[in-house]
Amino acid sequence: MKTLAALLITLALPLAALAGEPGYAIRDLELRAEPRNEAPVIAKLARNGRYELLQRKQVWAQISANGREGWVLFFYLAVGEAPQPGAGRELGGALGLATGRPQGDITAVIGARGLTEEQLKAARFDAGELARLEALRVSRDTAQAWAREGALSPQQVEALAAPASTAGDSAAPNDTPPGSAAGG
Repeated sequence: MKTLAALLITLALPLAALAGEPGYAIRDLELRAEPRNEAPVIAKLARNGRYELLQRKQVWAQISANGREGWVLFFYLAVGEAPQPGAGRELGGALGLATGRPQGDITAVIGARGLTEEQLKAARFDAGELARLEALRVSRDTAQAWAREGALSPQQVEALAAPASTAGDSAAPNDTPPGSAAGG
């Protein structure tokens, strides 16, 4: 099942680019000074804007665009020429009719691989990192105010079923979903 999921994610990603290869942005992008979300934005690249790939570092790509160099998420880059407005709508409509799939904008989901078994075995408790994460905690009132401000609405999510125990499991199944508490 994991292999199938990895294959589907791989097929959903834009074509892999090689260093020095030109392409275009599939959405408006912010070029960052470093390959991390918190890095300062140093320039912008409009949807369908041209770039040249300089290097790739995990899910980040360093690109050159409009005389500036910066980092963007690799997922939002495609190789080749940007599509012309309206190009492919007729073919897409015909394929939609033939496959019965709904037409319209497609939403893609991006993710990064988890930790390897070796990384998990080598992991050590880091009190400083835990403190840094706990410092990001906000009160329930603050979270609800933020949700109202963003016009978010509550959604009921059913808890996952407890995993079936396998031979050799000594732990009893946990009926309480992670993160839930009585009255909470």
